[in-house]
Amino acid sequence: MSTSQAEAAEYVRARTLAAKLDCGESTIWRMVQHGLLPQPAVRIGQRTTLWHWPSVKAALGAQAEGGRP
Repeated sequence: MSTSQAEAAEYVRARTLAAKLDCGESTIWRMVQHGLLPQPAVRIGQRTTLWHWPSVKAALGAQAEGGRP
């Protein structure tokens, strides 16, 4: 896998993020609204947003340790 492919794999859409976190897409947006997940990192067009997966994991890890991101 090339470097650009590896970097691209670090960004996920709402549907993929919801699947990874075992919840619905509306829950993802609610978690963002409440500050539990970071804002999307990239917006492509009007309807496509991407999250930086390592940032999401870090935010969830901080919550697991008792702190907020």
